[in-house]
Amino acid sequence: LADGSWSVDVPTPLAEGAFVVDASVTDAAGNTASDTENGGVIDTTAPIVTIDAPALTNDNTPLVTGTSDLANSDIAITFTDGNGSHTVTVQTNASGNWSAEATQPL
Repeated sequence: LADGSWSVDVPTPLAEGAFVVDASVTDAAGNTASDTENGGVIDTTAPIVTIDAPALTNDNTPLVTGTSDLANSDIAITFTDGNGSHTVTVQTNASGNWSAEATQPL
């Protein structure tokens, strides 16, 4: 290509995990150059999140706990009742545990 840029469509889906990109080019005189780079990681697996069953309570802003397979990650917890819903964003700890308290009365 005149400006040196290029792209390629991958004919089959890449497998889950790390992948490498190899490129080579040959000019009219037969000189060849190549480069290899880490392409990244294909991740098509959805994360896991669980909610511990809340205890029966008369607290209208209850605390809910749970776990995830993603450590130190943000999780959006949505509380829904007959008046609507609101979302609280919390972060899991290093073990994937989280807790969220309703910020509006339910």
